[in-house]
Amino acid sequence: MHFKSLLVAGALFMVGVSADCGTPEIHCETSDGSPWYEDAVQATEYWKEIKDGGSKDSCGDAGCAQPHGSGCNSGGGEYGTAKIVLCQDDSSSSTPQCADCSCIYDYLKPLLDQCKGANGKIGGYAHVDMGGNYINYEFVKK
Repeated sequence: MHFKSLLVAGALFMVGVSADCGTPEIHCETSDGSPWYEDAVQATEYWKEIKDGGSKDSCGDAGCAQPHGSGCNSGGGEYGTAKIVLCQDDSSSSTPQCADCSCIYDYLKPLLDQCKGANGKIGGYAHVDMGGNYINYEFVKK
């Protein structure tokens, strides 16, 4: 029975079953000071490539928020006026909160789909509960 379970698990791994990333809570906050939507689309390509490549640990510190100061860290991916940052509640943890890198695109994509403003800009964040802490994935103007 144990051998059969290993075979099924191995077969699922080989067909590329992706991580269950969950669904982020989306908060749109677009203003004239937000980055351009098209720049944000290009900035997310960094994370789309990681997701498509299937490497969940290839992003290093870019996939982690920071527990000190603002609680934010540049999260890889920037283009034109847009920069992606990862922010955590810095009062509840002394260690960085890190995401499964293959999920970050799945957190940013709903922002692109839901938060484009009529002014052609985008702003807001995707809130992901990390069990006692959180990471917010944000588009900010650089």
